Amino acid sequence: TIETAAYSLYRRRNDELEKKIDAVIDMYGRLQQPDGYLSSWYQRIRPGLRWTNLRDCHELYCAGHLIEGAVAYYQATGKRKLLDIMCRYADHIAETFGP
Repeated sequence: TIETAAYSLYRRRNDELEKKIDAVIDMYGRLQQPDGYLSSWYQRIRPGLRWTNLRDCHELYCAGHLIEGAVAYYQATGKRKLLDIMCRYADHIAETFGP
């Protein structure tokens, strides 16, 4: 949703849409764990089981989509907040799985 909104904002400014996406980004910022991890499913529904089923549970897939959304939103608005959140998540992924 964030990526799609970003493409829309890139084409035409929409203050109301941007405000809604900023609110969602703020929620992601509050949800992110101190080590950078960010997956609402595992944090709220399956705590303690993160990174335990990469094949079926799509943690890396979802992270990739959030990263794409963060890049698109930065390109559309110049706002770094989600990009910075996702950089922390990417650092966490690299620390967890190695280079």
